[in-house]
Amino acid sequence: MKTLLKPLLLLLLILTGWQAQANEAIDLIREYIRVTYGKDLNITSSQIEQLSWVMDNPVATPEMSADRLPSDIHWEIPRALSRLYSLQLLKSGTEKDYDAFILPQKDLAVPVLSLQHFNQLSGLIRGLDEESYETLAAAALISAVTLSPTARERASVVLDTKLPEDSTRFLAVTADKATSIYPLAKEIARKYRSDGHKFTIVFLSDSHLRHMMYNEGSLNMYSTLKEGFRSGKLKPGDLSLWYAYWVDNIAGFRGHVSAKGSLYLTENTFRAMNQIKVELDKLQKDPDFNPIPAYLTARAQWLKLSNDKGLSTQEVEALGALAAMMRLFTPEEGSLLLKAFSTLPKEQKKRWVDHVQSQLQTTDYATPTYAPALMANALILSNLAETVEKVLPFYLSALDVAALARKTGELPKSTPLSFRVLANDKQVKIILKSAPPGIE
Repeated sequence: MKTLLKPLLLLLLILTGWQAQANEAIDLIREYIRVTYGKDLNITSSQIEQLSWVMDNPVATPEMSADRLPSDIHWEIPRALSRLYSLQLLKSGTEKDYDAFILPQKDLAVPVLSLQHFNQLSGLIRGLDEESYETLAAAALISAVTLSPTARERASVVLDTKLPEDSTRFLAVTADKATSIYPLAKEIARKYRSDGHKFTIVFLSDSHLRHMMYNEGSLNMYSTLKEGFRSGKLKPGDLSLWYAYWVDNIAGFRGHVSAKGSLYLTENTFRAMNQIKVELDKLQKDPDFNPIPAYLTARAQWLKLSNDKGLSTQEVEALGALAAMMRLFTPEEGSLLLKAFSTLPKEQKKRWVDHVQSQLQTTDYATPTYAPALMANALILSNLAETVEKVLPFYLSALDVAALARKTGELPKSTPLSFRVLANDKQVKIILKSAPPGIE
């Protein structure tokens, strides 16, 4: 009896300590909600418990890190709660909800999301059935906890595969087993007596809307959607649910900067995501359609960059790709971009044009990640001209190094080249101080 008592006592102490830590995380989240939202956010105890997993997650993304100092709470919690709040505003859809949604945008030097387009997005959310809506609410929170030790431990029990380090890929890998890994997913499946299939739609593999908006990868970005449309596995309702998930994901993208309302889903961001949706609707009707050239041309045209300025079609697409990655939208920015690009050495311009043309094809490597964050922090710390002069060659050289590493077998083709560490504002300052091409 004594030999059995010691391990049981040890286990009890461990579980008691774990429970105390979990309770502390839940209390911290509740207090954050009280201070930030008051009674304006509807959230259940089970939703808070699911979100509490993130508190022991050591990973934080560098998006806009030059624009905001870290707080005492993990950045993914404000983002997740901002997404849940934005989703509720879109679901309600009144003019008062619109005012709350755009509140953080009013101090920005860019157009706020128009009421017309808020109503369009609200119509998308209100058109979903209840299970789909609750799946979105759960996904807003689950997407924040993916790289936490708890999520990884639970996933490793039910999945016999190496777990990705990228949060979006982690979601895709775990989507089929969401109800066995995430308590919130299990709760929804039980409530609606379903198998949790909708989580496989919202967490669809290799189908990242922001990657498409920023044109981060090649035609690979659309491969899963293409195949789903071609085979009939993806229905129009599935595309709407997938798009609704990304609408909400984007709404809270900078929730760590301004939690109450959407700082990021401005009129410009709507233009980009809506243009992708236009191209996806064409893709659904014709799975052989290539959405990238049409999207890049539209992005260039918004900046008044077109063939009538003496640019070739390939140059227009190359500039459209830069506009997408750097989040540029106005003719004034187009003029600065064209001037900066024109001052690059001929070899560097050709490298970028050739790279963009390669993106129009299906490649065998995974989409690079966090390059837009690298560009965004460079634009904050410097200006467009220096970003094009120094960061663009650095980025191209990094792609070359990765390509060589893949040829020698040092970097698997399925592993994306990640700029997460380099996109940190401290690293960006070092890159900006260096002379092009940045990587030798």
